[in-house]
Amino acid sequence: MKCFTLTESSTGYCLGINVYTGKQNGIMCKNVGKKAVMNLISPFLNKGHTAFMNNYHSSINIFEQVESQGLLQMGLCKQTEGGGEATKGYHQSKK
Repeated sequence: MKCFTLTESSTGYCLGINVYTGKQNGIMCKNVGKKAVMNLISPFLNKGHTAFMNNYHSSINIFEQVESQGLLQMGLCKQTEGGGEATKGYHQSKK
């Protein structure tokens, strides 16, 4: 089981939670982390917010998709899914 949470940075208040138990409708899912992130942040897109993500929940793919939807984000990026080049370091979307 994996729990994905979205919290407010100054208070730690939980704004959303997504619990993954291994399968959805009896089918193993791919890109579980990306789907969880996109599900949790969708209410905050195009509203001028900034998201800070840990390296488990961030990749260049997620950063690019979210940036195109108006959410500024920061975090330590991990290697992209599919074996792309290593992309560790800080990345900030342009507004």
